[in-house]
Amino acid sequence: MIKENEQSTTYRNEIKTICQTFYRRLYEQTTPDQPTTLTSSPDKGEILPFLEEEVKETLDEMKKKKAPGNDGITSDVMKIGGPLVIKYMTKVYNEVLKNNEKAFDSVEYATIVQALRKVNINENYVTMVEIIYKGAIARIHIDNQISEAFEKQRGVRQSDPISPKIFITVIDQVFKEADLKCGINIDGEYLRDLRFADDVALCTEKEEEMEEHIERLNSESKKVGLKIHKEKTKYMTINYITEKPIVIDNENIELVKNYTYLGQTTTIKNRTNEEIIMKIRKAWYTFGKHREILQDTTLPIILKRKIYDQCILPTMTYGCQTWTINKQLCHKLQTAQRAMERKMLSIKLKDGIPIIEIRKKTQMIDAVQYIQRRKWRWAGHNAREKDFRWTKRYTVATKVRKKRQG
Repeated sequence: MIKENEQSTTYRNEIKTICQTFYRRLYEQTTPDQPTTLTSSPDKGEILPFLEEEVKETLDEMKKKKAPGNDGITSDVMKIGGPLVIKYMTKVYNEVLKNNEKAFDSVEYATIVQALRKVNINENYVTMVEIIYKGAIARIHIDNQISEAFEKQRGVRQSDPISPKIFITVIDQVFKEADLKCGINIDGEYLRDLRFADDVALCTEKEEEMEEHIERLNSESKKVGLKIHKEKTKYMTINYITEKPIVIDNENIELVKNYTYLGQTTTIKNRTNEEIIMKIRKAWYTFGKHREILQDTTLPIILKRKIYDQCILPTMTYGCQTWTINKQLCHKLQTAQRAMERKMLSIKLKDGIPIIEIRKKTQMIDAVQYIQRRKWRWAGHNAREKDFRWTKRYTVATKVRKKRQG
């Protein structure tokens, strides 16, 4: 472990202190201009109490064998308690709902609460979020040692089912404040950005517009304590050559020819070919992780097929609904699948056994047919959409072509 003076240490207590200092600084408030006290809105509106059926349904949806929280009670234990525990939990939740306005009148995490109020979340729920986040503490667990507790002043709670929704709400407010104007014109509507949690892709038609978007987004993100990761941020140009770099906080963003976004590889040319090559590599990596099962000669093929269908085939075909495939790409997929089937049956290529005989034994789903079915399913799903989402808008968009002169 490296200390602040750039000297290394191997002492357990010093390592614990370094980690504790790092995370304390990580969770410190970084926006001093944000208010630290908030006045609750007097108009809380009507809110219905929790029902035992709702508590039971939520408890049933919780996954089994998960680590407990600070109280040491797992979801499995609560499920075993049955109606008695559900009745008690419902009573506790409703007591919090009734008495939440007495809990406190000041709160950290001002940005989260402000964002929730801007989207008109019921004030009772906003106050409950304030209660959850007020005075939150954390400890660092290293081997069998636990550090002293320190206060968290920012960041959403880990493994909390409400955390993604809170984060998305804050991000949405950041984009509204940034007020991005330009984008890619698709049938009169402008596609400005694509968002999945904290993974954001900005879209513009001109370099100057992209620089303006990044500058606005960077400025608004800092106001809520968020930062753009310079090392992970890349930009691409299509049919456009530029030598002028895009800058964030005096740091140049790297210009790349291909980039992976949400598991999909985006390239300037021949995107599907690069995508399929990468997916085949990932499928072989997944095959290697399960080789003790897949290449075990004592296990039945039906068990191996289940592992293949649930783990390897989805990895190989992820995102295939948007692929443009031809005979060459189909051959690559089928070649990889046949090689895996031979390994599962301990058959070598030089044995000369036809693939038809191998397929009779494995009864595998053909990868190409699987892709075709998924593409048809996605096409039907897209066609049935009643609202005009970007997927449908882009599919049916009419490209305006200029008439040739002369």
